[in-house]
Amino acid sequence: MESLHLIPEELRGVASERAIQELAQRTSPSEAVEALWHLDEHSKLAASRMLLKEWLREDEKGAIEWARTHPEIEDVRSEVLHTLVLSLAPKDPQFAFQIARDLPTPIHGFGLEGELLTSFFRGDLDTAMELLPQVREGRTKFIAYVTIGTVLLRSGRMKESLGLGSQLPTERGFAKGYYLRISTAWAQSDPQELLDEMHQFPTDEVRSAIAAQQIRWNSSTNYFSEEQIQSLRRFLIDEHQELLEGN
Repeated sequence: MESLHLIPEELRGVASERAIQELAQRTSPSEAVEALWHLDEHSKLAASRMLLKEWLREDEKGAIEWARTHPEIEDVRSEVLHTLVLSLAPKDPQFAFQIARDLPTPIHGFGLEGELLTSFFRGDLDTAMELLPQVREGRTKFIAYVTIGTVLLRSGRMKESLGLGSQLPTERGFAKGYYLRISTAWAQSDPQELLDEMHQFPTDEVRSAIAAQQIRWNSSTNYFSEEQIQSLRRFLIDEHQELLEGN
């Protein structure tokens, strides 16, 4: 580890990983931790991730405690916890979800718990629905709800899928956006069923927005026949009718 400064900067991350892995295997992960103090941030992150993986194999509880609390990785803790969450998720997705929910929101705005929910819980929809309300507000919650709602719809659980929309805030158009997204998936899989169930959507304005969207897109998607398009037009409110006529 003391010779890392002699290695070209672009190779130090890989060299740090190998050095910390050898040290952890030769001694123990808890002893290898001391070496992290001597690394720059980039090298420390690579080494910390490797150390975490080694530690999880030997002592999962100790590895989790180290990743969550120890001061030597304070400057890279979020990234290390991200690695921890992805490592734990296949074995204990609910515990991984709880850790992920407490991490800072990434710059792209999609929290890690949303990623877990849409990846690891798609096959366990009942658990996914229990966890959905715990997802952080904003983009993470919206995308998670749309993903699980679409899976519910395609699994024949229409009422539950529609019910999720009522849990989203109307501010920023999240609830309306949710219904527009799942209606698009519905039109793709079964356009006649969507037509038959339009009354299930909560308001005239939402039904109209869905109809307008499908009418506008149908020249590209061809999901609906001309007769079905005429049926969709019956749901249009004046505002959307005028917008379509203006195009």
